[in-house]
Amino acid sequence: MKNEKNEIAMTASSFASAVGIDRNALSKRLSDQRAVATGTKNGGKLYSLRTLYAAGTGGDPVAERLRKLRAEADLLEISIGTKRRELVPVESVVRLGQTLLIAARQVIERSPLDHADQDRVLAELHALGESGTWNQAV
Repeated sequence: MKNEKNEIAMTASSFASAVGIDRNALSKRLSDQRAVATGTKNGGKLYSLRTLYAAGTGGDPVAERLRKLRAEADLLEISIGTKRRELVPVESVVRLGQTLLIAARQVIERSPLDHADQDRVLAELHALGESGTWNQAV
């Protein structure tokens, strides 16, 4: 049924049944939102489909569409950044970090430092990796 604004309108019970949500919960949300009925049918209040959707989902269809467009734009920016080589996969950065730590360990082991100093420096590098600092930075 359409209301005087030519919007689709239906009762809360009909909408709840059609989309499979609890009628009482929907009615409470309509009441909490102070939704205005657009008319009546067989003693039941009619609400615009937009109003019922907002109450049924807890959101606004326009806001949901905007959220979706923003998410799609974010994905597109990531794709473009990757193609321009401005962004790299996290796995690549982690592998590079691991390679650098292995190389640093080899340099330390071949250095003129005495064994105690080598062990201390290696222990600090190991602690850096174990503390999760590297993983948090990536």
